[in-house]
Amino acid sequence: MTSFIYTAAPHNSINMASDAAAIKVALLLSDKLVVTSNAVNHTFMVANLFNMPFEAQLDFYFQKYPTEAANGFGSAEEVLGMFKAFKKMKHPPTKMIVLVKKFKATFKDLFEDSVKEMDNHMSKFGFPQLGRVLIPAKARHLEVWVENPEDGKPPFVPASKIFRFDSEIFPEGIPLWVMHFEAFVKNQWWNSRHKPIYLEKIFSFDNLNLLTAEELFVANQNLEPTMKQLREQIDLWRQRIADGQPSEVNQNFLQKILNGPPSNDNHQFLLKNVVPAAAQPQQATNENPIMAALKKIEGQTGTINVMLGEIYVADLWAFYRQHHSIEDNTWEAITSHSQYAELSKQKIAIMALEITKADELVSKPNAATEEVVSVRKSLDID
Repeated sequence: MTSFIYTAAPHNSINMASDAAAIKVALLLSDKLVVTSNAVNHTFMVANLFNMPFEAQLDFYFQKYPTEAANGFGSAEEVLGMFKAFKKMKHPPTKMIVLVKKFKATFKDLFEDSVKEMDNHMSKFGFPQLGRVLIPAKARHLEVWVENPEDGKPPFVPASKIFRFDSEIFPEGIPLWVMHFEAFVKNQWWNSRHKPIYLEKIFSFDNLNLLTAEELFVANQNLEPTMKQLREQIDLWRQRIADGQPSEVNQNFLQKILNGPPSNDNHQFLLKNVVPAAAQPQQATNENPIMAALKKIEGQTGTINVMLGEIYVADLWAFYRQHHSIEDNTWEAITSHSQYAELSKQKIAIMALEITKADELVSKPNAATEEVVSVRKSLDID
């Protein structure tokens, strides 16, 4: 079972804490996860920035803090120009060598402070905690250039190919698409015309963003064996939808009254097969010491309800357009494609997250009680 999360857009209006929680839910419930740029960039931002060449760090700093950089060093063109000239010199003057060394030492301190500040900010949303579990064996990253989502030069993938479910992008078929349900219900735009065909709650978690990297890693390992049957049933249900099996929407009102729901209906398959398969892993999750400790954190009542449902592709696109995740050039590429009309009428399986008190999904590292600390100390997490 493979899940997919799309967050690659410069103006994405989805709550960042919800985004981090969505990735953690998908990691726990899925065999594999495919995820796009923003979330993964946030997860590995610190390591990536510190591993950048010096000139790239300079360029990043000037773009991120233009006023501070200009006041301290001058314009980006002047500074970068100086370093390019310095690198070309076979025998630079001694004074210039000293000047460059002093500049690098001063810049190093400023850069480290700014990166730590960004890391602290991302920690509030739970992103750094993902680093240890977003491993190649479990997760695949699709790189979409946020500033130009249709740029397809390697390593980038055009966003339109993702939203057309191109077989090059998804060779194993259309994955389970993870969406943020609180955005459905809070936004009045999401009306009866665009709502999912059906949604059923199958699982729930407490505030996963409060877990450390080690706790998330261990919990994932502990719960992995309990998820097998649930994943199999979800994948069978997802494949039915991908194959075009009937849904309740295919019946008119009179047929439903006379015949009741068809036995081969996707919704009925979900209720009869997937929902029961979730009972045992839900119990295992509730009894897991790491997960149980989350309930003991003072003041944390945020809950993540996991729902499965079915939606028309046209409504999926409409959702991402509304939340600024499909840019105009991507939308033009989608609508001008020869398969646009056919694709828009298809249906897709979704995992929708209903997050209660989403503001409480922001991590509060100092809020842990003694009980949580004792659980952490008693577990071998190395």
